[in-house]
Amino acid sequence: MKEKEYKIIIVILLAIIMLVPVYFQIAYKPRNSIELYRAIQFSEDYREAQKLSLKGYEKDFSKEIYEKIVNSSTSPNSVNQFTVLRYDGESYIIETTPGRTKLEILRVVKLPEELKDYLSELTR
Repeated sequence: MKEKEYKIIIVILLAIIMLVPVYFQIAYKPRNSIELYRAIQFSEDYREAQKLSLKGYEKDFSKEIYEKIVNSSTSPNSVNQFTVLRYDGESYIIETTPGRTKLEILRVVKLPEELKDYLSELTR
C-alpha cells in the first residue's frame, strides 16, 4: 500500500476510536436488565442515570433509590427480568433470561390477587 492509503486508514480508525465513546454517551440504551443495572451502576451521576427513563417517567426513579444502587458495597444477589401480562380476571408473570440477545422463558406463573392488585395500582 502506498503512504497515502495508510494515512487514510489511520484517519478512519482514529475517527472510529473517537466516535465510539460519543455514541455510548449519547445514543446507547440498555437492551436488558443486566445492561440496565450496569448503566445505572456506572453512571456519572443521578442526572445521567435519569436519562435512562422514558420521557415523562423520570420522577418515578428517585435520587434516594439511585444512591442505594450506586453506593451499595455489594452487587445485587440477582438481576431478574420479567414481563407481566394482564387480562380482565387474571395476570401472569413471565421470567425471562436477562443479559441475552434473545429472550428465553424461564418460568410463567399466575399472579396471586394481592400482587395482581399491587401491579394494577403501580401502573396507573
